[in-house]
Amino acid sequence: MPNIDKVFVAREQYTADGFNGFVYRVFFHGNGVYGDVNQLTYTYNQCTVFQTQVNNILTAVSAPDTRVVISMTDPGGFNVGNKFVKAATATAAQLAEDLDQLPVFGDVLVSQSLVDEQGGYIWTVVFKDSEGDLPQFICAVDSFATGTGCETDTLTDGNALSGSFIIEASASIPFNADAATMKAALEAMSWVGTVQVQQSAPSPQYGYTWTITFLDYRGDMPTLLVTSSLVGTGSQITVREVRKGNALGGTFMLAYLKSVTAPIEWDAHATAADSNSDGSSLQEKLEALDVVGQVNVQRSANPDQEGGYVWLVTFLDNVLNSGDLPLLQGNASTLSGEATVVDVQAGITNFRKEVVVFSCQATVGNVGFTYGGVTKEITFNAALSDVEALLSVVLFGVEAESISVTTNSAQTLLCVAANAKDIKIVFNRVYGDIQLGVAQGTTITSDATITPNTAASIDGVYYDNPALVMSGTFQVGYQGQYTRPLNAESTADQLRYGLEILDTIETISVTREQSYRALPGKIDVTEGEIFVTCSSGETCKFDSASYGLPGYTIRIDGDWYTIRTDLTSPGLDNTRLYLGDLNGREIGYLRSTDTYVTVYEWTK
Repeated sequence: MPNIDKVFVAREQYTADGFNGFVYRVFFHGNGVYGDVNQLTYTYNQCTVFQTQVNNILTAVSAPDTRVVISMTDPGGFNVGNKFVKAATATAAQLAEDLDQLPVFGDVLVSQSLVDEQGGYIWTVVFKDSEGDLPQFICAVDSFATGTGCETDTLTDGNALSGSFIIEASASIPFNADAATMKAALEAMSWVGTVQVQQSAPSPQYGYTWTITFLDYRGDMPTLLVTSSLVGTGSQITVREVRKGNALGGTFMLAYLKSVTAPIEWDAHATAADSNSDGSSLQEKLEALDVVGQVNVQRSANPDQEGGYVWLVTFLDNVLNSGDLPLLQGNASTLSGEATVVDVQAGITNFRKEVVVFSCQATVGNVGFTYGGVTKEITFNAALSDVEALLSVVLFGVEAESISVTTNSAQTLLCVAANAKDIKIVFNRVYGDIQLGVAQGTTITSDATITPNTAASIDGVYYDNPALVMSGTFQVGYQGQYTRPLNAESTADQLRYGLEILDTIETISVTREQSYRALPGKIDVTEGEIFVTCSSGETCKFDSASYGLPGYTIRIDGDWYTIRTDLTSPGLDNTRLYLGDLNGREIGYLRSTDTYVTVYEWTK
């Protein structure tokens, strides 16, 4: 506004009388506005109304009883409502009370001299809170008080910094250098490497604090040396170490059950392939233990700021290391560095097959399998292949081989009269935590005894993150007119209805297909093959569901497929990505053999 030069605005929440609004306090403190200020007025223009979804259309709803109320707290100037109005009769306390109302000053001390021969006074104002070099006061005189005058002067300037300083052998750095300038000055010295710099807000004397993090420097850095060319009373620059630098070294050991590995280097390779099978990789150290079968190991691509790594260990042996396994135990006593530690955590996976293990001893009757409130029974001495068919086709309604029923012994029947062996049910292509019940049949003569093997059983995991589903609204326009906001999941007809309402469109045809985006990691494909593989030099991580969970749709060279599991891995295969049609059934690759092909995921 051209008639106002400077204001200070403070805001606080207003919840009285059930309203949810704000109180704005406006202070006029510029040279252009002093004296008795008129009360502000406002003109009401229609605000943007609240909106919500109605029949898939973002629709406005009214917000009743909205209002703006303006009141005058202090008129300022020579208005009789002020405390300090008549200098001839006012007191220092009154002037202090008026000044204390202004948030730009903070707390002040005011003293008053003895009256002079003309009835005038000298008022001295000391700023307790507002430190630094403040702007000069201005003094206005009532135009009706003829022959009077008012002057202001500064007795003592507030302290303020200026000048520059040097860090080690850097170029001269201004006292108020921003974070980017400080970063550039430090990184210009070759030994520093990359740094991260954060700058604080200025102090009242225009001093700053810079927090510097050395991202490349390994180990504990000595305290930085500074040379000050700062100007200002009591000016100084100090360096304080917030956190010591650290660098790992040495070896550590891992224990599983009662077996302990040989010493492992702090930066050991993940797999035998990475270490050229020289025995130093974490995979080789673990597999050397009698109690550990085959494992898959992945190591973080880069070390952390202290040189530490993260290894992800997956136990692949379903016989030697089946079920819910105990944690590995770490020994960091031979690692070098400050506060070194080997931390072991239970793994988190996006997908894992359900495995149910039990034994059955019986001589007569049936055994019942229950899922989702439905029970199907089969004779106690049924062949394992018949049990597999019952579960796959009858109880779960899935294709053959989706569920396997096996045993590691010579036992070929579901139940036997004595020395019953474990039966293992693996849900290869039925996903999630499957709550399968196995119990004695309902026939009167049934005598089956079911003994679950909870240690060997594995709960299935299928982590379908709902946050990955697209949501929100969008608009489509034609010749300057736009539809109302439409839901992100609108059908083709809903978009058509929204467009045909526009004056610029009479009729229109709309089709909808899946959107997609490229995934990192290219693949090699072979015409007719039921799986694809990762291209040389690419990172694919099939087993970590980097291309999606089983059942997810992916697009390869213009065709859509679903992801399937194999029949042997505990989760997704590490080296192969198996393909299915849009119904999830096995299918070979439809296009010509090729290498380094991009895979696309449905953006949902």
